[in-house]
Amino acid sequence: MKLPRLFRPRAHAPERLPAAPAAWFLPVASDWTQEQCLQLIQTLRPGQRLGFFDPDFPSVSDPGGYVQVQRGPNGCTDGWQRYTANHGWSTQWEATTPEALAAVLYAHRAAQGPGVQFNEARSPTKEAQQ
Repeated sequence: MKLPRLFRPRAHAPERLPAAPAAWFLPVASDWTQEQCLQLIQTLRPGQRLGFFDPDFPSVSDPGGYVQVQRGPNGCTDGWQRYTANHGWSTQWEATTPEALAAVLYAHRAAQGPGVQFNEARSPTKEAQQ
């Protein structure tokens, strides 16, 4: 199976395009299978983070939550971790599996707007210190 190519948001002028963009977006088609979602998540390397929207996540503010996923080692533990946040609240980092993440992404693939976001991961330990 071939995944779509990554794209970067366009700048107004080529000279404004950063040499190393902070984030990349990958469109998620509504006809993707759960297996394709799983393969996408499994491409995540240590040092990368994947973000997507879960409209069904229970929220104390706006509906849904923005999910961040990273895989270890990351200073805390090995394996996969999930973090969810929305205006003014967030969860703790919690262990998860690629299969569980793929099920959520598959269920909400049509709610991803410009797509899923890839960026550089930061250690949850370092984030807590900031």
